[in-house]
Amino acid sequence: MKSTSVRVNKEREEFLIKEFGTAGGGLAQCAVIVENAAKAGFPVNDITESLQILSQIRAYSLREIKGKLSKLEWMYLADALNGTIITPEFRANRGGLIASIEDGNDFDDLGEKWSVCVNELIDKVNTLTGAQVDTVYTRVAQYWNSKDRDLDKWAEW
Repeated sequence: MKSTSVRVNKEREEFLIKEFGTAGGGLAQCAVIVENAAKAGFPVNDITESLQILSQIRAYSLREIKGKLSKLEWMYLADALNGTIITPEFRANRGGLIASIEDGNDFDDLGEKWSVCVNELIDKVNTLTGAQVDTVYTRVAQYWNSKDRDLDKWAEW
């Protein structure tokens, strides 16, 4: 493997170390991300703009779903999706989210645990757009990835 030197400012170096463990490892990972985007036919120069657009879509969707689900329904979703890996094919798929809700009830009796009517929750999920489904997955993942998890406070939203 060929070695290449790259100059980065101190701020960027600190970011790479924080996110990836080492600056070199971070740069290598960034190169892999860009390479994978190019292989998938995604214009490399559009990556930043696309991330900004996705961020805006999620922000709007977050506002749209606020208040649509009860505190106990959010707790149910957090429990049902705990440890679930959501692939890109399912990010905006209502059916995939509904399957997780049904599995949580069928295998772990989460409806009784959280005092949630599973059919009502499914009816609510059926009204969500694909972007809103993605936002549900994102919000739950952010909860599980948080260092200071407080389910009660998080679900109160």
